[in-house]
Amino acid sequence: MDHDKGGATSSEDLHSSDHIVPYAGKIFDSVEDAWNCWLKYGKKVRFGVRKETRHQSKKDDIVTNVKYVCCKECRRKTDNRRMNSRHRWETRSGCQARLVVAYDRELRKYKVKQFVEEHNHDLEQRETIHMLRSHRSLTESHKCAISLATHAGLTPTEAHGLMVIESGGRENLGYTLEDHKTFLRTKR
Repeated sequence: MDHDKGGATSSEDLHSSDHIVPYAGKIFDSVEDAWNCWLKYGKKVRFGVRKETRHQSKKDDIVTNVKYVCCKECRRKTDNRRMNSRHRWETRSGCQARLVVAYDRELRKYKVKQFVEEHNHDLEQRETIHMLRSHRSLTESHKCAISLATHAGLTPTEAHGLMVIESGGRENLGYTLEDHKTFLRTKR
C-alpha cells in the first residue's frame, strides 16, 4: 500500500489540522456530525467514503448505530445472468477501513465503537480526489448558476466550462460535467 502517492499525509498533520481523525471513544452530537467527520477524514487522507449500515430503534425511533466504510469495501458478487455481457472493471478491493458509531443512551450522544484506518489499496492522488462520488456535491449556489446559464442559452458544456474558470480549476468546482447534466435532467 502506498500512502505517499500524490504527497504524504502524516498522522501528525491530521491530528493537528482539523481534529478530524476519528478514534475509539470519540463523541459526536449526531450521526450527521459523525458522517461529516468521516467525509472530511476521507478527503484529507484521499479515499472515497460511503454509508454501509444504519440501525434504528423501533421503540423510540433513535438511530442506534451506523457503519461508514471506504468506498472500496467489500467485493462485487458474480453476475451469472449473461456470460457475454459488457465487462465492468472491479472497483472494490475488500478494504476494511471503517468507522462504527453507536448511540450512548446515558450521554445521549454518539460514540465511536470501532475505527479501522488501514487500507489494502492505493489512495487517490491529490489531483483526482475531487472526482470521487463522495467528495462531489452541487451546492444551492451551483444549482442557481446552472439554471441561470441554461436560461441564458449556454449549453451544459459551455456553462460547466465557465464555472470551472470562475472557481479556479476543476478541483475547486466540486462537481463534474455529468453532475451538471444530471441536475438539468432532474429539473425537466
